[in-house]
Amino acid sequence: MSTFWDQQETARARTGRLWLGYLLAIAGIVLAVYLPVVTAFRIREISLADLSWLWSGRIFLFTAGPVLLIMGIGTVFEMHRLSKGGAALARQLKARRLEQPSSPGERALLNVIEEMSVASGIPAPPVFVFERAPDSINALVAGNTAEDAVLLVTRGCLEHLDRDELQALVAHEFSHLFNGDMKLNLRAMSLTYGILSLFVIGLEIAVPDEGFGCLSIGLAIPFLVLGGIGSLFAAMLQKMISREREYLADASAVQFTRHPEALVSLMEKIQAGSSRVRVPAARAADHLFFADTRRPAWIPFFRTHPPLRERMRRIRQVSVAPSREGGPGGE
Repeated sequence: MSTFWDQQETARARTGRLWLGYLLAIAGIVLAVYLPVVTAFRIREISLADLSWLWSGRIFLFTAGPVLLIMGIGTVFEMHRLSKGGAALARQLKARRLEQPSSPGERALLNVIEEMSVASGIPAPPVFVFERAPDSINALVAGNTAEDAVLLVTRGCLEHLDRDELQALVAHEFSHLFNGDMKLNLRAMSLTYGILSLFVIGLEIAVPDEGFGCLSIGLAIPFLVLGGIGSLFAAMLQKMISREREYLADASAVQFTRHPEALVSLMEKIQAGSSRVRVPAARAADHLFFADTRRPAWIPFFRTHPPLRERMRRIRQVSVAPSREGGPGGE
C-alpha cells in the first residue's frame, strides 16, 4: 500500500517525462525538415566515416528556422488567447456567481471552500454554479493562476453529495490550484496549437492560386504531413499529462481531507449517475472538469481523464500517512 506522498511523486515524475515527449516531438519535426534538405544539397559529400557534412548552419537557418518560428508564433498566440482567466469560461458556460447561499447545499459548499482554503493556504476563489445540470455531478477550477481562478460546480453536486463528498470534490479542485496544473494545461495546449500551426499553414498553401495550383500543393505537403503527425502526437501527450494530473489531484485531495473513502464514494455516485455537461463551451474545457463531460474517446490515448474505476482503485490503495514538512509543490 502506497502513501499519498508516493502517488504524488509518481504522478509528478511521469508528467516530467511527458514534457520530454514535447521536446522530442519538436526536435523530430525540425530534423524531418532539415535532414532531407541538407542531404540533397550535400549529396556529393556524404560519408559514413565523416559526418560533418550533416551540419550546415546556413541550411538550418533557412529550413528549420522558419518551422521553429511558425511553431513559436502559434504557441504565443494561443497562450494569449487562453489567458483570459477563469471568469471568462464561467461566463461562456452561463454559470451563476454564488455569493449569498440560498440552500443548505450552497451553504455547505461555501463552508467547505473556506476549510480547504485554510488547509491548502490558497485564497478561496469565486464560486459559480452551473444550473443547467441538475442531475450531473461535476466541477472544475479554471484560470491561469490562483489569483484569477474560479471554482465551478454543477447543481447536481449540491443536490446529490453529502458534506464529506462535497469536501472531497473541493479538495480535488483545490489540488489543481496547489499543484499549478492550470499553468501546465496552458503550456500544453499552447504547444499543441503551435505544432498544429504547421498544418494550418499547409492548408492555406494548398489552396490553389491562379497559375500556381500544382506548385502550391507540392509546397503544402510537407507542412500538412509534419503538422498533422506532430499535432496528433502533441494532442496525445496533452491528454496523457491531463490524466497524470488527475491522479496527482486525487492523491493531494486525500492529503487535504485524510478521508479517501469520501473521494471513492463521490466517484461511485458519478459512476451510478452522470457527469455530463451538455453545452458547447464545455467541450473545449473538458480536461478541466473533475470527470468527463461527455462520452470518453474510444482510443484510450486520447482520453482527458483516467477511468473512474482505476482512480478508485488507486485511492483505495492509499494509506493516510502522517503529515510531513513541505507538501506537494507546483511544477
